[in-house]
Amino acid sequence: MAKFYVLRKLMLKHKYQLIITYTLFSIETLGSLLRYYFFGEAVNGLIKGSYSGLIVLAIAHLSYLLVGTIRHIYDTRTYTAIYTSLVTNLLNRRFSRLDVSKLSAHSTLSREFVDFLEHDLVYVIEAVYNLVGSLIILMFYDKVIVLSCLSVLIPVMVVSYIYGKKMNRLNQQKNDELEKQVDIISSGNKSPNLSTLQ
Repeated sequence: MAKFYVLRKLMLKHKYQLIITYTLFSIETLGSLLRYYFFGEAVNGLIKGSYSGLIVLAIAHLSYLLVGTIRHIYDTRTYTAIYTSLVTNLLNRRFSRLDVSKLSAHSTLSREFVDFLEHDLVYVIEAVYNLVGSLIILMFYDKVIVLSCLSVLIPVMVVSYIYGKKMNRLNQQKNDELEKQVDIISSGNKSPNLSTLQ
């Protein structure tokens, strides 16, 4: 529970930065979905001999690129600050010479946590936006297709849940193995139990 307390404290410390980051990402993703609508309007306008839809499409595309650029710049600062806070928190602890390897392992795990916030969580949010947005757009064209997609979604969710549980267990074993290896290196044990290395 102490580890979760540290992570919760870290998230609260950087909550405004994370809110801004994910808000910008949400706007960027919604802009990406709306581009198809503006593209359709531009084509319809050109068929009628009007360039107003094309101008709106250009403005929407430039706005999308601007928001994306700002997000990427801000993302770098946000996640660097989070990683710095995590590592600083680790280095502020009292440790002996033998604990240096363990601190290095914890630093690696900290990097993985920040990578999760920066990449994996963003992919999940993007997938949700794309899924919901696509279903809403399809609903205007054919509701039967939407129902078919939703029916396929149920077995996909079941398989994803089972897969996620297994991946969580394997990831935990990997992290535990990393700490075991650090303990073996620190203690200088030349004949460790082979079962711990499998």
